[in-house]
Amino acid sequence: SLMNELALCLLKNNADDNILLIKPNKANSMALYEAFRKTFIETDFDGDRPNLIETTVEGFKTYIKRGVNTRFVLPILDRNTAVKFMNNLNKSSFRSNADNLFVYGTREWLAFTEINSVYKNRYNFHCVSSNMEDYYSELAINMNRAYRAIFKTDMSKLSMQAYDVVLYYCSSFFLDGKKQHLLMNDFNMRQVSQNDGYENSKIFLIEQEEFELIKSGESN
Repeated sequence: SLMNELALCLLKNNADDNILLIKPNKANSMALYEAFRKTFIETDFDGDRPNLIETTVEGFKTYIKRGVNTRFVLPILDRNTAVKFMNNLNKSSFRSNADNLFVYGTREWLAFTEINSVYKNRYNFHCVSSNMEDYYSELAINMNRAYRAIFKTDMSKLSMQAYDVVLYYCSSFFLDGKKQHLLMNDFNMRQVSQNDGYENSKIFLIEQEEFELIKSGESN
């Protein structure tokens, strides 16, 4: 679902850019790769469709062009492949300005300490997630103060998630769906198919800027 939404996001917002879809080397990432590819290629779209180039961790270098935004999509869960790509990109970065290079990995990459964090900054690292905890928002700070006063500890990710879910659904039932300010979520419930239940289709596009994770399009 995250790859489907990422494909729609890039399809609608990057008409003038080259989109390079990097094929995984491991079988456990192929479902993500196929989901992105299918949505990007088969979605009906009015307007100029971005150029999608399918390549590999070893073969992407020849597609980098100076003066053109190149967006690398890596639906890859494998640590070694992710590290190899970032090292290869750094060696090939002379072919373009760093400001024109954008890397879209998976959230799992945030735990890959082997990837030089300087590279993530330099090459505009992005990932998609169904939620994003922000302990420095005004709401989170105020909630954490109240939580700490009662429980003598800071809110965990699980407690933030619980607060959001209960507040969202209770407001849907009892407050006629009045918009609520949530800690780490936004909800857009979409029925998967006619015979299935609902799934949250809202995603956060996260980027690393100055070694901090922020919502894409926002500044520190």
